[in-house]
Amino acid sequence: MTTFSPDTVRRIEDAAAALIAAGIPNPTNEQVRQHLGGGSLPLREQVARMNVTGEHFGALLQETRAELKESREDGRALQAELLNLACHDEKTKK
Repeated sequence: MTTFSPDTVRRIEDAAAALIAAGIPNPTNEQVRQHLGGGSLPLREQVARMNVTGEHFGALLQETRAELKESREDGRALQAELLNLACHDEKTKK
């Protein structure tokens, strides 16, 4: 396996990030290569591994967002229940 210099890895990461910022959520090896203005097969393999990692983190982000949404809904339901109990308590005291 070819080891890439930190500069090369940074250039690949920067290219992938630029493509993501441009609205391409999962840039392909070829898109990154084109953005860099060329590249060799080992670079393509490195980008492929980075894409897999990016997809993994994207899936984790979606799961986290879903959990956050559920937690917020639970919080709203609990607040409504607390308000209902407080109103009921006030009525029974009168």
